[in-house]
Amino acid sequence: MGVPTRLLEAARLQGAWENYVEYLKDPERQNTRINTQEARPAQVKVAVVPFDGNLDFTNQKVLAQSNEEAWQSYNAVTTGYAVEHLTGATYDVVKLGNFKAAKIVIKTLAGGKSVGTSARTKLKYLKYNGTSRGFAFGRKTETQTEEEGFLAIRGLISGTFSSEGLERIRFSRQRERV
Repeated sequence: MGVPTRLLEAARLQGAWENYVEYLKDPERQNTRINTQEARPAQVKVAVVPFDGNLDFTNQKVLAQSNEEAWQSYNAVTTGYAVEHLTGATYDVVKLGNFKAAKIVIKTLAGGKSVGTSARTKLKYLKYNGTSRGFAFGRKTETQTEEEGFLAIRGLISGTFSSEGLERIRFSRQRERV
């Protein structure tokens, strides 16, 4: 009779657990990445029509933030889902309390995958080298749902930028907290 798999796994992870406890005990090893990250990417203000609500579809919009690089890269193929907010716009800006627009997030792989080692447990893991960028979007037509908008945008981006290492395109839903 062999050794049960769970016992073997527990024995393998015992060293990782001990490494993690040592990491927690040593303040010098913690917070080593503070002030080492890049600054937040430039943002651009865009105006969107929320998917739900009683706004006038053509004359009222809500402001949202988008990653400037993503906006410049993908705006040409996603025209109509959001517009860059400029001074002197011909629509009224409506402020909704705690409104967060729906957002498309595009992940691209640069350099593929590599093996990393955890600083806390010393275990190896698969590290995906890439970037994620996102931009806000809203309704393009008066009856469009979030899912319909996402599927349309995903199709446009996938078809146009298929050779640029797209890993995944996802969306986060619009949120409004009252």
